[in-house]
Amino acid sequence: MSSVDLLGDRQVVQSMPATEVTWRRGPILLTALLATTGAAMIYLVPLAALWRLSWLDAVLFAILGAAQLAATVTVLSRPSRRRVLLGVAPAAAVVLWWGLVRLAGAWPDPNPWQPVNSVLGFAADVCASLQIVGVLLLAVAIVRGPRPRPSM
Repeated sequence: MSSVDLLGDRQVVQSMPATEVTWRRGPILLTALLATTGAAMIYLVPLAALWRLSWLDAVLFAILGAAQLAATVTVLSRPSRRRVLLGVAPAAAVVLWWGLVRLAGAWPDPNPWQPVNSVLGFAADVCASLQIVGVLLLAVAIVRGPRPRPSM
């Protein structure tokens, strides 16, 4: 791009790039993803023991765990509002399932959280708490929206 000044000399004018607003991998987003991934690990580790109790529960946990891990990788690779919402869905589903089983007693026996609780009696509660923290922090990230990167 060029322009001509009053004396007829050509000057090169550089256009300033528009400030691109992108999602940052800031502390809120990273903490939320760490909480949800840690919670997924809590119920993915005893998956083999759960398989022996109930294959239906094991398949459900495996699908939720795979969805959470995939959502984490997707959000970390390129954060966006849609991808963060994608990360909320499996975490919220785990919390909902935990609430149906533990609080409402709506799931038939055997208790799908039994292998998780076999070593530490309240691991399912820790898992649900981490998921709740992750969902709340992801909601904060969605409400705050994208932030410009700090200039150097």
